[in-house]
Amino acid sequence: MLDAKWSNRNVSHSEEPAAFTAASMVEEISPGRFETAISPDGTIGGKPNGGYLLATLARAATHVSPHDHVLAASAHYLHSPDPGPATIETEVLRTGRSASQVRTRLIHDGKPCIEALTTIGTLDPADKPYWTQGLPSPEVRDRTDAIRVPGTNPEGLRVASMDQVDLRIDPEDMGFGVGWADQAAKVSSTAGWSYRARTSTRSRCSTPSTRFRPRPSTSK
Repeated sequence: MLDAKWSNRNVSHSEEPAAFTAASMVEEISPGRFETAISPDGTIGGKPNGGYLLATLARAATHVSPHDHVLAASAHYLHSPDPGPATIETEVLRTGRSASQVRTRLIHDGKPCIEALTTIGTLDPADKPYWTQGLPSPEVRDRTDAIRVPGTNPEGLRVASMDQVDLRIDPEDMGFGVGWADQAAKVSSTAGWSYRARTSTRSRCSTPSTRFRPRPSTSK
């Protein structure tokens, strides 16, 4: 049996998840220069999640590109900003027929926090995603007993970004979360379900839940 502190009855979540579109919104204040407001809803221990910040930079990058979709992105995280106002600077390095490259920089309190390079293209709307192509089909388990990852972990660390998603882990794979080192060493993958968290103004994501199995663990 899992430790009671990880049971669904002890999960702490906010009542109203924020819309990601609003949390990552950017506004152009001069050519190639944007303002944004880093949301506290995308934080872990009070600091913004790196993926959330990169997505915000990508919005600015697509705004200055003739193409619509981010195909690839890399980033250097120089300083961790606090929630609040920030500035994004963009530089179009190259514009091609099928893709363009854009450099972006996030500045907070006068300090450069993130330097990112994105490749922007345009995806074919008729194409279908193939998230699991080449991987073995995951074992189907019952979601009923899956445990939702809380917005505040058992040690009291606030993980506000977990209030924005409904992420549930199969109990058989939760050893890493409760200190079962012997089990964690034997588990080579983690099974779970991921949804966007429900809000009062928007229903659950219309696409099916994501069933995931990350790459095998290298833990000893």
